[in-house]
Order: sequence, then structure tokens, then C-alpha cells
Amino acid sequence: PPLCNEKACLGSVMHPPAFHNSTVRSKAEVLELAEDFMKQYFASIKSSVLCDNYCTDQ
Repeated sequence: PPLCNEKACLGSVMHPPAFHNSTVRSKAEVLELAEDFMKQYFASIKSSVLCDNYCTDQ
């Protein structure tokens, strides 16, 4: 079915029909993956903020 019509567009909805993960992860594995994601996320923000404050294009 089309994602967009004259009333709404669902192009940005993150529920594609082919996205089904049949792998069940343990709570420990989910926690490990979440911690890794958070570390990467905040490291990227930190480097972005540092660069915004100290990097120059000159």
C-alpha cells in the first residue's frame, strides 16, 4: 500500500513490514548493547560540542 495520500504521509514511520527480528536476546545482552549505544551517542555529542567550541574552519 502507498505510504502517502492526500491526507497523510507515513514515509517516516519506522515500521517497515520486513523488519522482524526473530532473535530473542537476554536481558544481559540488551543491557550491554544499550550501554554501548549510550557511550557511543554521548561520545559523539561530546566531540561535536568540543569541536563547535574549539574547531575553526580557518
